[in-house]
Amino acid sequence: MKAQQNDIANVQGKSLAFRQDVAKRYAQRGVMKKLILISCVAVIISCAKEKNADTNTKESFNPMAIALNDSAVNIIQQSWRIGMTDSMANICFAFLDSAISIEPHYVVAYANKIQLQQELKQYNDAINTTKALLSIEKAPEYLVQLGMLYQLSGDTQSARKNYNDAFEIYTEKVKSGCATSADTMNYFGVDYFLNGKSQTFQDIKSLSPQNCNYYIEFFESVSNDPLLRKITITP
Repeated sequence: MKAQQNDIANVQGKSLAFRQDVAKRYAQRGVMKKLILISCVAVIISCAKEKNADTNTKESFNPMAIALNDSAVNIIQQSWRIGMTDSMANICFAFLDSAISIEPHYVVAYANKIQLQQELKQYNDAINTTKALLSIEKAPEYLVQLGMLYQLSGDTQSARKNYNDAFEIYTEKVKSGCATSADTMNYFGVDYFLNGKSQTFQDIKSLSPQNCNYYIEFFESVSNDPLLRKITITP
């Protein structure tokens, strides 16, 4: 029992480093490095949520769930060097499912599971996992995640519906003046997915004239990425 507790403590001690490294790697490998909503940086969102939970005892997570999640993350990190085998993926899913079973509201475990399912092109499974996540919290970035997965699976109608639902939420935030910088970037990102590059650039110039060069330069830099093309409805 004591050895098990030491193992958990050891993993917990490395927990933040694990997640920071994963966030950094996802951001480096992701299509849109500064878009919070993109699945490649879903871990970044989840880390922020978990960090907030650490300061709120009502939302603190079971140490075993954290240890299981971080063990899966460790394997994912190894796969970037040696490749993801079926057995490694199965172990990751087992760890993440166990973490979710222990802590049904553990968002970071859902986010890591969705990311792995997407990378393995298990789009239907990823859609179901994202729906489960949305049942916990109907955050706009998760609606975008679901839209992206539908678009990748070939269901453009469902993709458009979820993009539109997220866009309405971001639009309200932007127009009410209460949007964070991440909300604003996500607003333009969903605008891009729905309406294409030309319309988005017009909206950027209209809604954010002071920062328009920053946003336009960013979207220009990623406009030819294959994944971005796949998840965009309007070219």
